[in-house]
Amino acid sequence: MGARSVFAAGTINTISAAGGPVLQVCRIPATGRALDFAWRPDGTILFTVSRDSLYTVPAAGGTPAVYLAIDPKTEVEFTSVSPLPDNRLIVTTRIREPSSFRTELVGSGSDREAHDDRRGPRRDVRQIRSARRPAVQATRTEQRHLGRAV
Repeated sequence: MGARSVFAAGTINTISAAGGPVLQVCRIPATGRALDFAWRPDGTILFTVSRDSLYTVPAAGGTPAVYLAIDPKTEVEFTSVSPLPDNRLIVTTRIREPSSFRTELVGSGSDREAHDDRRGPRRDVRQIRSARRPAVQATRTEQRHLGRAV
C-alpha cells in the first residue's frame, strides 16, 4: 500500500503520501468524532472516539470493531493511543473525576495496567516522529512510569 496519511471528518480516510485518490476506510461510530489515530504494522488503524471506546479497522477498509471498551461508570473516553514496538499500547483515558486522566499500558487480550495522573489535564505532550517507527506520544509522567527516556 505504501506510505499513507490518515484523516477524519465523520469518516476515516487515507491518502497515499505520493498523492492520488482518497480511500474511505470506514464511518466513525457513535459520536462520529475521532480524537486520535494509530497505524499498526499489521495493517490496522486504531482510533479513539469522542465519548466512546477504542476501535480498530483494517487500513484497507471495513467495519470498525471495539478494541477496548470504556467503563461508563468510571471513564468518559480514551483521548489518545500510541502503539509500542512490542504490540502493547499507551492509552490515555479521561476519567469521571473532574479534569482527570489515567495513562494505561494495554497488552494483548486488552489487559490494562493503569498509571494514574490525577493532577489535571494532559500536559507537556511530546511527539516523536521518525520514518523508521510509528509516532509515540507520552507525557513526562507517562515516560517516568514506563521507564523510557525520550
